[in-house]
Amino acid sequence: MASVADNYEFPQNPQLLYDEEIHKLDTRARDLLENYTDILNRDSVPIEAETDGDCLYHSCRTFYPNVSIDEIRFRCIQELCLHDQYYTTTISNLGLDLVDDESVEDHVLRIINNGEYTSVLTLAALSSVFDRPIRSVYPNVNGDISGEEDGYYTLLNRTFEPRQKSQNPSSALQVMWSGPKPERDRIWRTNHFVPLLSTHQQQMDTQSEMDSSTPVSYQQHQWSSSHEKTRSSITLNENEQELLQLPATTMDVLEQEENDENKPDSAAFLSRQTFLDAANVIQQVIS
Repeated sequence: MASVADNYEFPQNPQLLYDEEIHKLDTRARDLLENYTDILNRDSVPIEAETDGDCLYHSCRTFYPNVSIDEIRFRCIQELCLHDQYYTTTISNLGLDLVDDESVEDHVLRIINNGEYTSVLTLAALSSVFDRPIRSVYPNVNGDISGEEDGYYTLLNRTFEPRQKSQNPSSALQVMWSGPKPERDRIWRTNHFVPLLSTHQQQMDTQSEMDSSTPVSYQQHQWSSSHEKTRSSITLNENEQELLQLPATTMDVLEQEENDENKPDSAAFLSRQTFLDAANVIQQVIS
């Protein structure tokens, strides 16, 4: 089966530098970054990402402004579908199934839809999609307030590496888990992702001295080629969106099974078939 990458080569130079004329600071995330992480605001700053349920994809689009969130989502889903066993094993080996024990199949069937929360599986797959490490930054809010070790802080402060080792090591994309303002008498729960951009070139060089790619300005990246200019316009019409939804009969089967225990396998079969067909469907939509 041909890959989506055969049709569209993914940009190699992400936007990693903060530009005050383009980017808007996320002030709440900035406070979390300053008070509950070891990253200084003078080195990296959090940028606002839309809060429509697709914040991780919007965060990634800050790095790749010419790529639509639809394409980012589709590439992520295809990566998970084609290499589900790899990601199942990776998440388990890293102990991240303690954070989210959702299977790859269930994760894909859920994030096919807009506005669904993303997690460690999505981050792991996106690292392979972008062919770059993704540094996950989780603020130590609960540990600071309670004085006890926060297991989530320990597990989620890590760097996700691409499935295939890149021949040209490059600077990591930084994504921060954000959320509401901390309160002393309540456990803090993350509910948002924001991108972190470097405030100066030297910081990026420190992250990866071997990065051979030269960061380009937003305008240069935006108009690098006529091919790139068409990427962000990749959207789905109603018929294409229907291709990515569960079969219409699935919900009927689920409702029927609530009253009929003799047919426990029908919905599972339809869901599994949707999962197995997802990569082919994505290929049809984008090609």
